[in-house]
Amino acid sequence: MKKYKKILVLLSPIILIILFYTPFIYPSYWEFRELCKLNNYPKSEEKYNRILAYFDKSLDGSIGKNGYSKIGYSNRIDLGVYIDYNNSNNKLMLNNIDKIYFRPIWKNYTPNIYGNEGNMDFRLKFDGEIDCRSFIGELDG
Repeated sequence: MKKYKKILVLLSPIILIILFYTPFIYPSYWEFRELCKLNNYPKSEEKYNRILAYFDKSLDGSIGKNGYSKIGYSNRIDLGVYIDYNNSNNKLMLNNIDKIYFRPIWKNYTPNIYGNEGNMDFRLKFDGEIDCRSFIGELDG
């Protein structure tokens, strides 16, 4: 029995490290993947209203300054939207939107090491992020 406890004590940190770097064990990751799928919808009023609903907007108002807005959706997910208008009046209407870029960002909090070898200044920051471009390439809008 002691042999199994020793093996378990040795393997536990390794298993925890592997799970820490595995994004699909977090529920917010799967929610993030569903948000990324909104970019694959065809250009339609339904797509625009679904995206704008996260920002408490619809196709009859305006959004942010210069068509850009960013909000914290949850503690691990940030949402950003940029709207490229056909006209300069910045009015959210279906025929006035040229492209809409919806960018969910998932914070994975994995440690990244930054530093400079010359002065031996190393920093450890937990600021890793994944966006939709990691799955589907550059977004077309």
